[in-house]
Amino acid sequence: MGTIRNAIRSRPVLSFFLLTLGYSWLIWAPMLMLPGPGEIGPGESDTIIWVGVFLMYLGGFGPLVAAAIVVKFGGGDLRTWASQILTWRVNLRWWLAALGLPIVAVGAVSILYIAFGGPYDFGALTVPILSYAPLLLFTLVFSGGLNEEPGWRGLAQPLLQERYSALTASLVVGVVFAFWHLPLFFAPVAPHSDYPLVNTLLYFPTVVVWSVILGWLYNNSASVLLAMFFHAGLNASAGLIPFDPDAIIIDDVIQEEYVELIAGLNFGVYLLIGLVIIALYGRKQLARGDIPTGEVAGFNPQANPVQEVTINDK
Repeated sequence: MGTIRNAIRSRPVLSFFLLTLGYSWLIWAPMLMLPGPGEIGPGESDTIIWVGVFLMYLGGFGPLVAAAIVVKFGGGDLRTWASQILTWRVNLRWWLAALGLPIVAVGAVSILYIAFGGPYDFGALTVPILSYAPLLLFTLVFSGGLNEEPGWRGLAQPLLQERYSALTASLVVGVVFAFWHLPLFFAPVAPHSDYPLVNTLLYFPTVVVWSVILGWLYNNSASVLLAMFFHAGLNASAGLIPFDPDAIIIDDVIQEEYVELIAGLNFGVYLLIGLVIIALYGRKQLARGDIPTGEVAGFNPQANPVQEVTINDK
């Protein structure tokens, strides 16, 4: 146990990344052998699908579990780290950014989608709009919020910022954040496995760009809660684009060019937002004031210095 503690103390960020991948990928591994919703044979139970869905969400808690382990055994303070999840008293503009940016982005994507000739039907938005609030609350806990952000932003981001610029820290987190999803693209029960090739290829750089925006939001608010809401909003708002389902799905075949168009526009809009943020707030801090470091997770930088691969970018 002493050897494990020393390893975590000396390399907390690397330990977090490895524990996150290990926990999630181990739980997701059985999903690779389960059939997808359209592959259930005669006499097979839908229970198989529900088992796969359960494993998908359970494995999604990897960043939270890994962060708790690193804080506990790496010399941090669990209460201090967890308190970031309850930090809600921040300037109103950051709440507006966390809740509003995904809506603004999906609005911009929708306008461009229609301008580029994508088939649309505003009537198809009735159900997504009515279900947005409950879906946001669900994703806040199970799909991008509580299960992920206390790790990505609440631990890895501030620890990396003790040595590297905020932009570099966000990019490093973003690469691992994107790579972490990889098994889901090979599991038939996961929605990622149905993505067209262009969507799959664009998914990874899009997640990296999201990480920069999340880093900016976190650095200016020191609130994991806001990062949770923004991340949940990214997932929940995906259904708010007014595409015409009858024109996109013909004879049970998806017209991939329209889905790919949406993916490309989505990446472009968020990339533009990310570049504007970097230009306005600077790559060093992505903020105009002090930014979170390891102390927000209860780490003492003097007693427990972060040792990671050196990147001379400050």
